[in-house]
Amino acid sequence: MNTKADIVVIGGGISGCAILYELSRSRTKSVVLVDAGQIAGATTGESGGYIRKFNTDPYLGKLAAESFDYYQRFSQEVGGSCEFRRTGLVSRVSLEMLPKLMPQIEALQASGHGISVSDAPPTNNLRQQPYNKGDSAFIYEPTLGNINTKLACHSWVQAACNNGAAVLENTKVEKIITANNRIYGVQTSAGIIECETVILSAGAWSKDLLVDLPIDTNKITARSFQYNIYKDAAKYLDIAFMDNIAGFYIAPFRDGSLFLGSLGEDQTVVKSHYNHEINNKLSNQLHNLLQNHFPWVTMVESISVRRSYDAFTDDGYGVVKSFQEIPGLVIATGWSSGGIKSAPAVAKEVTRLVSGQTLLHGGKHAIANTPS
Repeated sequence: MNTKADIVVIGGGISGCAILYELSRSRTKSVVLVDAGQIAGATTGESGGYIRKFNTDPYLGKLAAESFDYYQRFSQEVGGSCEFRRTGLVSRVSLEMLPKLMPQIEALQASGHGISVSDAPPTNNLRQQPYNKGDSAFIYEPTLGNINTKLACHSWVQAACNNGAAVLENTKVEKIITANNRIYGVQTSAGIIECETVILSAGAWSKDLLVDLPIDTNKITARSFQYNIYKDAAKYLDIAFMDNIAGFYIAPFRDGSLFLGSLGEDQTVVKSHYNHEINNKLSNQLHNLLQNHFPWVTMVESISVRRSYDAFTDDGYGVVKSFQEIPGLVIATGWSSGGIKSAPAVAKEVTRLVSGQTLLHGGKHAIANTPS
């Protein structure tokens, strides 16, 4: 296969699918999405799909808030469905941390978003647990919930194909090809696709395709993370809970299971080391941590563990960036689990960047078409 397109999007996860759809809306350029497996077949499809407006960082909160509103009107925006389901979220934070968060909380309250702060757990699911010591604060978002990530991705893809875009599944991108210091195309397992623009949104696998290019990608790392799954346990805790003090999160899957993860236990991996070997020590630590907070754990019989991968940046901000060294290359990756929360906003940023418009968002590492 040797073919041509104006734009190639690498990666069929939630960001790549959202980007494909946004780029296809103009119908002025031919766009192709290429994925080594199936659409939403990796991290995106395995996730809990949680979205929210509040974030401890104002910049990431802005992306999340824009995307949250988008998901609420998904059928009008896209024509399909993302099956948003409300669960609510309680976040436990230290009293020292709370003053830094209040400006964002108050801004969300002023916008009409349901969010509140209390000195005790606001729901019955948590009041029975050891969380009434007065040593922390609880941020409650009753409107938080999760989406069906696979359905959202397939809805974006279907709408993009209706706009004339194309999708190649089970087609691995082996190399990003440059000529005369600009993008020439991509070498895939099925042949070369010539193009003027490459959008790299392949999550943990993004950096593997950048190692031979003359740009600084040290801020992007591939990391593994794992979480415990407690089957049929949502009857004990049907709300999402993030404990920023004890360092864990727990939330219900759509199938009635609960998934439990650790905040900050991600492990850096290198190329060719993407295996699914479980770290039993970490799994046991997580289980023991949960037992210390939720006595019902002893009544759960079936527990499994899942390991997955994602791209991270050193500061957690993610990357949407073009490069003067290689015109035509755009990177859109690095949000770890925040990718689902921010995908619609990121897709719009990428579309503005590709079209040469000034981007609206800024931050510690501003998204901009400047050299790395």
